[in-house]
Amino acid sequence: GKRTLSILDSAFRYIYIVVSVLLLSSALSCDEPRITVESENEHALALYERVDTSCAVAFVALDLEEAAGLEVPEDLYVFLEESIRLAKETIPQRDRNGYDRVTALSVLFQIDRIVKRRGPNILTYHSSLSMCLRFGFYDCDVLSLLYLTIADELDLPIEGILMPEHMSVVWLDDHQEIYWEPTLGSLKDLDFYLDRYALDRSLVGRNNMFTPLNRRELIALLTYNVGQAYLESYGYRKAIRYCSEASVLMPDWHRPFETTAYACKAMNLHEKSIYYSQRALRLLPSSYRMHENIGFSYEQLGCYTEAIEAYEGYKAGLPRTVYDRDRVLFGIDKKIRELGM
Repeated sequence: GKRTLSILDSAFRYIYIVVSVLLLSSALSCDEPRITVESENEHALALYERVDTSCAVAFVALDLEEAAGLEVPEDLYVFLEESIRLAKETIPQRDRNGYDRVTALSVLFQIDRIVKRRGPNILTYHSSLSMCLRFGFYDCDVLSLLYLTIADELDLPIEGILMPEHMSVVWLDDHQEIYWEPTLGSLKDLDFYLDRYALDRSLVGRNNMFTPLNRRELIALLTYNVGQAYLESYGYRKAIRYCSEASVLMPDWHRPFETTAYACKAMNLHEKSIYYSQRALRLLPSSYRMHENIGFSYEQLGCYTEAIEAYEGYKAGLPRTVYDRDRVLFGIDKKIRELGM
């Protein structure tokens, strides 16, 4: 078999790992959401305490990224200011509830033209606003933030909404609710998103999903994006720190715990990776990648039975929208067979 340790050594190792994971998991029931893995602590203040968070949201995003040490050229602020100027020149300004449906849709189309005037290429996801603006590669977060920035400046009733792996905007006033997809620049409805991302309707309104984001939650999103940017550039301790700060602002959101789990895995902190993967799953049971993460960490720890169970969960939760799903399923089955030998 795959185990090369003696029976006694294997038993002690198994007991140690199980006790470690149980101790970490015991914190799942506590109210304190803060991520506790040691992270770099260059500043006493949290990232969001070091900038003015009352500005229009894209300005806040750039300020946060700069405060965190990311490169933010001055011309990016000029682009935002120019976008606002164009919006004020072309969009009729009324009371927030003074727009009929036709006018509201016209405003959304005009914002779309303004924010995409450089002809951006659309990506599935990229974490850094500054990077996207510099190179003209936009994702759902970036475009949504640009919409919200113009809405902030013109006092338009446009709100940001989150899905498990997507962000969009909704026009929401006292007499209408208009779902708008920034990446497509077109009118959509709730069913479009539920079908496109294979989401259960029971998810709506739970743990910040499909509910308008308030200012605190938007700052959490921006702080998380900084953490994700550091994860992508192998700055794992900073990723953990900023995800920890994001989780304080929005404790019911799964994404900071997912990123922390990945950072812990990359640092070979597998017990903690399992723990934070479980935290994410508790908030979003359909977070199927966390099952894969748990399986990998158990495998590295030598707990093959638990690894198989986790990979089975990954297989069962794999949505139909996953690219090359048959190949992924084949890979999972192969892994399970290897572990079971």
